[in-house]
Amino acid sequence: MLEAKGNLQRGMAGESLPQVCAPTILAVPRRNNCPTRHPHERTGDRVIIPSALRLDVLAKIYAGHQGVQKCRERAKSGAWWPGLSKQIEDLVRECPTCIKTKVNRAEPMIPSKLPVRPWQKVATDLFDWKSQEFALVVDYFSRYCEIAVL
Repeated sequence: MLEAKGNLQRGMAGESLPQVCAPTILAVPRRNNCPTRHPHERTGDRVIIPSALRLDVLAKIYAGHQGVQKCRERAKSGAWWPGLSKQIEDLVRECPTCIKTKVNRAEPMIPSKLPVRPWQKVATDLFDWKSQEFALVVDYFSRYCEIAVL
């Protein structure tokens, strides 16, 4: 670091830098052993993306339609800007391709208590079959079912 500081003060051709420039150049902080032009260009190992490039970077992060979690992991590997996580979540939720292919996970079946006597508790459903409407009634105790045409 001291050698670099000396080279900056001497200049490339052995000439010293103007006094106005030297303090500005030497005041640049170093973050994570990585010199930058501006102190806010990097955060950790990620580059802060300017607002003009954010949509392009967001499209590249989401290119594989991998879902919110995978996109966040991809973004953590190299890019950051305020609100990135929320933008990824919104993009995945509103993506027409992902909405079409999203698999709705079935809810687990919840067991019910067995009634004490028949017809104490029943289940009902309405359905169409061959252009006719039907009512289905099932007794929880005996599992006996009744179907009626409506």
